[in-house]
This record gives sequence, structure tokens and C-alpha cells, in this order.
Amino acid sequence: MKLEVTLNEEDLLNQSLFAASKSEQLKKKRRESLVFVFGCFVVISVLSTFKKDSSMPWWGFILIGLGFVGLYALYQPSLYKRHYRKTIAEIYKNRIGKVDQIEFGNNKMFHQDYIGESTVGLEHLEHVYEIGAYFFLRFKTDETVVLPKAQIPVEDFRIVLNQIINKYQLPFTQELDWKFK
Repeated sequence: MKLEVTLNEEDLLNQSLFAASKSEQLKKKRRESLVFVFGCFVVISVLSTFKKDSSMPWWGFILIGLGFVGLYALYQPSLYKRHYRKTIAEIYKNRIGKVDQIEFGNNKMFHQDYIGESTVGLEHLEHVYEIGAYFFLRFKTDETVVLPKAQIPVEDFRIVLNQIINKYQLPFTQELDWKFK
């Protein structure tokens, strides 16, 4: 099966955010930043109890801290999106808008883009993901092939994909309602 896809910044952003959402290290970092924000308000509240002329009781700082944690948790995904968007614009500036040709056959995947071509054995696939608008084929080298559903014949590709998944006993994760949070 031959496919042609042209990736844009949004495609690469969604792939990066999806990969980040699966990273235990990033999940830990996000939790730590929330704890840090709350911890700052706890320290301020403790210090306010020792100050006699404080205009706010210690529990007021705790409540404000909880409010800030809630706001920060809502704001944090947009921080990550902005960071990844800038990174993608810098790193992939020459790849965005270029046509990639991908062909599956005979236990191999052939890939051709604007800089060259490569052939990869399908036994090197590690995991297949499907989210609302994409298929992600992740290889053991941590490289990911991004296939926007809007640019491929989805039902025909599913048949080929199922054959590959069954032949190589690949894990397949389907998260059609995935959203970066």
C-alpha cells in the first residue's frame, strides 16, 4: 500500500503532545510543578502565622494557594503547547509542508521524503497508536511515523495495519477521544 502525506505544524504538534502525555518523566515533572506552586503558598501561610500584624490568616493563604494550583493546572497545558509549537517550528522548519511517501510491503516499510529514502523492517515496529485524527507508528528507535487520517484511505489502511499488528504481535492502543490535558 502506498501513502502520501504532507505534515503541517499541527500534525507534528499533536504527535509531540501525544508522546509527551505518555512520558512518565513528564507526568512526574508536571506533578512536581503543581506541588511546588502549592508549597510556596504553604510556606507563606506558615510565615504569616509568625507575623503578628498579618492582614490575612494562615488558612487564607492555603485557600489562595489551592486556587492558584487549580488555575495553574488549567494553564499548564497551554504552556506545554506553546513550548512544543516553538520547538517544532525551529526543528522541523524544513520538513513542514513537504510530501512524504510511505509504502508498506514484504515485511518492510519504504519511506521517501525531501532528503532521501529509507527502508525499515516492520519487525522494528514497537507500538501502534490510533487517536482521533492520526495513526502513529512508533519504532524501537523512538522514531514515529505520523499518518493523518484526513490524508489516507483509512479503511484500506486499517486492513494493512491489522495484518502488520497480527503478524508482528504488536501492541495497539486506540484512544479516539485523546486530548492533551
